[in-house]
Amino acid sequence: MNKRPLWTAFLLWIVFLFITGNSGSMENDPLFSWIKAGTDIKLEGQIYRQESKEKTILLYLNQVKIKSNHDFKFPKNVIISIKEKKKWTTGMTIIASGTVQEMEQASNWGGFDPGSYYEQQGVGLFLQNGVVEKEIKSANRYLSFLDKIRERLKESVENISSEEDSAILKAMLLGEKEDLKKEQKELYQKGGISHILAISGLHISFLGLLLYQFLRKRALSFGASGFLSAVVMGSYGVMTGMSVSAMRAVLMFFIYLGSQILGRTYDVLSSLSFAGLIVLLYNPASVHQASFQLSFGAVLGLTLLLPKMEEAFQKEKERAAIKIFRASVSVSIATLPISLFFFSEWSVFGILLNILVIPTVQIVLLSGGAAMIAGLFFPNIGIILQAPAHYLLMVYEKLSGFAAEIPGAVWRAGSPDQTKIILYYVLLAFLIFLTQYAKKRWKKWIWIVGIFFMFLIMEKRLPDKLFITVLDVGQGDGICIQNGKDGCYMMDGGSTSQTGVGEFCIESYLKFEGVSRIDGWFLSHADLDHISGLLEILQSYRCTWDGRNAEGITIEKIFLPYRREKAEWYQQIEKLARQNKIEIYYMEKGQKVTEKEMEIVCLAPDRKCLSGEENSDSMVLSVKYGDFTALLTGDLEGDGEEILIKSGILKEIDFLKVAHHGSEFSTTEEFLRQTKPKLAVISCAEKNRYGHPHEKLLFRLKKSGTVIKMTKESGAVKVITDGKKYIVKEKKRHFYGNKFFKLIGKR
Repeated sequence: MNKRPLWTAFLLWIVFLFITGNSGSMENDPLFSWIKAGTDIKLEGQIYRQESKEKTILLYLNQVKIKSNHDFKFPKNVIISIKEKKKWTTGMTIIASGTVQEMEQASNWGGFDPGSYYEQQGVGLFLQNGVVEKEIKSANRYLSFLDKIRERLKESVENISSEEDSAILKAMLLGEKEDLKKEQKELYQKGGISHILAISGLHISFLGLLLYQFLRKRALSFGASGFLSAVVMGSYGVMTGMSVSAMRAVLMFFIYLGSQILGRTYDVLSSLSFAGLIVLLYNPASVHQASFQLSFGAVLGLTLLLPKMEEAFQKEKERAAIKIFRASVSVSIATLPISLFFFSEWSVFGILLNILVIPTVQIVLLSGGAAMIAGLFFPNIGIILQAPAHYLLMVYEKLSGFAAEIPGAVWRAGSPDQTKIILYYVLLAFLIFLTQYAKKRWKKWIWIVGIFFMFLIMEKRLPDKLFITVLDVGQGDGICIQNGKDGCYMMDGGSTSQTGVGEFCIESYLKFEGVSRIDGWFLSHADLDHISGLLEILQSYRCTWDGRNAEGITIEKIFLPYRREKAEWYQQIEKLARQNKIEIYYMEKGQKVTEKEMEIVCLAPDRKCLSGEENSDSMVLSVKYGDFTALLTGDLEGDGEEILIKSGILKEIDFLKVAHHGSEFSTTEEFLRQTKPKLAVISCAEKNRYGHPHEKLLFRLKKSGTVIKMTKESGAVKVITDGKKYIVKEKKRHFYGNKFFKLIGKR
């Protein structure tokens, strides 16, 4: 440690940032207290990045000044959403105006947190309905030149490649991810090779060293070769957006060139530490970015872990594939908790696939880069040159697709908490220390046993308790029932206020919890605000040879409420279920599903008393676990609720999922008198045109002495019980408006 003061400083600075959460928060700065959601603001700033969306363009501004009676400097970057479809020049200074948009924190466990995401990018303000009022300063010639080159190269790739190849090559070579399709991203992620879809350290290092060695072979001096290489690679980093991983690689490459010019020894740890300190001084919040942690973690894996693995496993004669495999394992072990924390799953197959990808991706870069440059002048030659890249990308996609067909190829372990992550790295450090002094014949077994226990630590295992989570799906319903480690069930899953609720709410939560299989999915009735998420999952479902869903969550059974005549949506669900080999059952009063201590009993509908109205004929479930009872009521109201009240089967309960999002005409006084719920959760959107929950309904609940939780205020609500007592957890909803961004990195 004493020989590497930069390494010590880097570690201490990271620990300080994680402990304090210091990211330059402006929460307590009175200067900005007036900037609230809905406030119209005029500002001046320099464009450093732009993204084209379907209907808008996002302009990223730095060096921002807020224009008011007295102009003042804004300490963070700003994003403005503009409807005008115009190409702006990077580096241009503009005056623009827009309305402050409230940045919401994730309201479901595992959900995307836009506030934290933009804070990590160094952004402190997001303006919508933006208008560029004036261009007050053109970009400097250098930035303008790089911008024009990037646009020309982008056009060249699009002209010489297919749409699919073009999207991937632009991401790999130019950092342009806008045209990447969701299917492409997911395919590469399942294959464990999504790291190649970005300007990574691997790209920068390979291209930089290739250029430097080429110049040296042309008899240029160390100084001239180093200077030219630094200018080219630095400009390339700026041109492609200078991501955290790219900045790390560029800075380390500069230090390598300096060591070559000065004739000094290049130390990877010192170089990495210097780059890390610079990145964190530029934006302390980047310490919480996945790209920062994965990029630096990968280099540490190769630097600290790989030599120890070689001591234990290396043989005198072995093939290059074995060496690459060992490097891939080292990187995977070093970054496993990070991957699980951010993505909740890890590609086991990726370790093997990287044996092919790591050496051949250089061919893709060379082929794609040469074709891109040649395409500027001779498109036909460009088409020929990109052929190797095309065929290798085809191989990558085929093998990544093959991974989805292999049971266990993708390990969905769930997102670990901080305690598990710390324990994992403490054990890893202990193994490195232990193997340093162990005899060689024991080193291999120490690593094998140690890695086994490290993986066990990362596996998410629920205790033997019942977990009922009412997800925040906006205006709709979605309830997850987890019987410890024994099974997982869903009740409803849809929304009329949120698009993509299946992927971004339901599946993201299930991935976060480490759930890969739903044992049974109950639908209370066929309104879209209860089934849209399930329909979304079923429509993208792809059944593998062993009955799994290759595209995500596997569903074993679907339970629909009994109907004499099946409405269109029921028929649609049946059709999709049959196509994907999912069993369908129709539930009615008296039927039950049992699993160890948990019992799910259907209280309604009664086939003898169907009204023909979807809400009234909702499926009602009683979930029992020991002495604890929960009642899930769908949209029950009117005649259906009256029938249930008169049936005499209602008993006192602990937890009530309030019917019909808190409608005035549901959950009557008599219903509450019979059930006496201690806790009630209402699932509804913050802004809905129905006025849910109704004041009269809230009054009835308060009068009955019930504790009320609403997803529009609490976010997702989780009830945990051991069968006797229960506790309630809320995924609190916070907004980044006048307070801007709070401590980040919390899940």
